Amino acid sequence: MAQALLYADDIVLVEDTEEKLQNAIMEWKEKLERKGMQLNVEKSKVMHVGRTDEQILEIQCNDRRMDQVSEYEYLGVIIDRNGRIDQEVLNRVKKANQVYYSICNTIVGRREVSRRAKLQIFKTVFLPTMLYGAESWITLDKHMSRVTAAEMRYLRRIVGKNRRDRIRNETVRQDLEVRPVSGILEERQLKWLGHASRADETKKIRQFLEAKPEGKRPRGRPRLAYQEYMVRLGEVRGSSWREMRRMMGDRLVWRRWTEAQNHPTLRGRRVR
Repeated sequence: MAQALLYADDIVLVEDTEEKLQNAIMEWKEKLERKGMQLNVEKSKVMHVGRTDEQILEIQCNDRRMDQVSEYEYLGVIIDRNGRIDQEVLNRVKKANQVYYSICNTIVGRREVSRRAKLQIFKTVFLPTMLYGAESWITLDKHMSRVTAAEMRYLRRIVGKNRRDRIRNETVRQDLEVRPVSGILEERQLKWLGHASRADETKKIRQFLEAKPEGKRPRGRPRLAYQEYMVRLGEVRGSSWREMRRMMGDRLVWRRWTEAQNHPTLRGRRVR
């Protein structure tokens, strides 16, 4: 049986060869039919994941070739065949902006509504929408720039200012007493790292965390690896990777370390 990600009727099958994937789909089709269900070929898609050129897959079901895509959305998260998060960041920012524009004139821009209420919506609706699934991101400067722009659009509206007023972002945040979204994001990423590291070795989350890519690295500048990104987050907080590994084993120690305040955000990220 193929590796499968299951949530209600949303199923993702993962195999390392085209032949195995074809067999897995047929096996699932038969099992579903025995339960009185059908596999919807029109809605089902296939994708080749890898750093090399995209391979054309000839996956058949019910005498019909399944459509092949370079990205798909699963549980609200866009997954790219190259493992990049560019489209997912744009997707999260778009959804957060939809929240902002839906309440821009009725709540955020109204003087009758208190700052406390506006900030409560910012923390409980806007930020969770924008940072959904961001715990596993490898965030580059270009990504953080888009996220910060969406954040400041909301906060500047609260204080009744815009970019033409030439007020620094830090001044607006200090006035509202809110943390930078970059710090919130990096704290969540570190917490997720600790959670995944403490998982049993048989759990998929631990296996995915420790997985190593196979094959030769393509030409050109190497992409920023997940562990290297986490090492940089730790170095900004004054801890080496060895010290981080030691702290991860104790949930309370790791939580206190990740929630330490007033850490500068990571600078000099590699942009690719």
